[in-house]
Amino acid sequence: MVDSNVLKSRLSKLDEYVEILKGLHHTGYNLLALERFQESGIGILPVQSQDSQDGCPTLKESLRRGYRFYLDNFFTPEGFVKYYHNTTYPWDAHAMAHAILTLDELEVLYPEESRALRDKVIARTLDTFWDERRGCFIYLVTKRWKNRIDYIRWVQFWMFYALMNHQLKAGDSSER
Repeated sequence: MVDSNVLKSRLSKLDEYVEILKGLHHTGYNLLALERFQESGIGILPVQSQDSQDGCPTLKESLRRGYRFYLDNFFTPEGFVKYYHNTTYPWDAHAMAHAILTLDELEVLYPEESRALRDKVIARTLDTFWDERRGCFIYLVTKRWKNRIDYIRWVQFWMFYALMNHQLKAGDSSER
C-alpha cells in the first residue's frame, strides 16, 4: 500500500516538475503520464490551489500549465513539432506522431487550439514525412538533410498508432 503522506510530499513539487519538462523532448509523454495519473482517481493528490496557504498546485493545475507551455513552445506556426522548446530543428516523425496523440488526449484543456494545431501537425506530417515512392514515413528532417531510414518501431509504428488513434477518436474515418 502506498503511504499517502509520502505520495503527497512527492507530488507537492509538481510545479517544479512542470518546469523541468520544459527542457525535455519527451514533454508529451510526461504530460500524458500526469493526465493518466489524474484520471486514475487516486484521491490523495494535493487539492489546494496555488493561491492556498502552502502554494501547492493541484495536479490538474500543473497539467494545465505544462500543457499550456507545450502548446506555446513546442510547435512552429506551420505545425512542425520542435524537438526541444528552444530549437526549431530537427523535425522528428516520432515527435510528430506523439504530438498528434498528446493533442488528441489533452484536447479538453484547450479544445479549439488543440484541434487546430493537431490538424496542422497532421498536415505537416503527411506533407513532409510521407515518402510516396517508398510507401513509408521518413524519420528525421534537419536544415541540411533528411534521414530516410525506415525505422519500423520508432517511426512507422508510432505514426500508425497516432493516426489510427486519431481516426478512432474522430469517430468517422471517412471524415478525415
